Amino acid sequence: YWRSGVQGTLSSINYNFDLDVTQYVLFDFDSVEEIVDILGGVDIELSASEAGYLGLGGAGTYHLDGAQTLSFSRIRSVDSDYERMSRQNRVIDALISSLKDRSPIDLLNIVDDVLPYIETNLSNGAIKSYVTRLLGFDLSNIEQYQFPKDGYESQLTSLTLYGYSPQYVLKDFSGEVESLHRFIYGEDDDYTASERVLKVEEDILDLAGY
Repeated sequence: YWRSGVQGTLSSINYNFDLDVTQYVLFDFDSVEEIVDILGGVDIELSASEAGYLGLGGAGTYHLDGAQTLSFSRIRSVDSDYERMSRQNRVIDALISSLKDRSPIDLLNIVDDVLPYIETNLSNGAIKSYVTRLLGFDLSNIEQYQFPKDGYESQLTSLTLYGYSPQYVLKDFSGEVESLHRFIYGEDDDYTASERVLKVEEDILDLAGY
């Protein structure tokens, strides 16, 4: 994203993972803070180390405002990158949980309040159509997927690339892409890694000296 914006990001995702993502919603750190405050804060269960980082008491469930939620989602020092990603997923879960019992009118009003803080190529009509359809979903049963699926256990090594480190090299990049497709499209999906994905994997291993 830093190098080539939204279209570069979409192109990278689609090229490397054999996908065809065309729609996006973009938000930044300030947006997270504003959106959480629009929703009146979120309830998140914190470990003792997370609570200590935020200057709160011991482990427990806390009602966090926007600034606290943003600080929570950016914690790096108490564990690992994958735990940080897990915290960001927990924020998403908390935001969704706060919407579960809202009326259709409330949801549409929230959309109007949130739109100034995001960038998207979806039309307002499409967004409101999706929000209305959310009312029929089980918002307490949303599945999330981590890539690579086993975190650090999926890594072969790491290296510095273009001045940035660590860049993670996976033991089985093509297998990870196949697992991602099965998660998205179902266990019966017969996708196998394309020639392009295999070439990406080969190029990565070459860069790492394998």
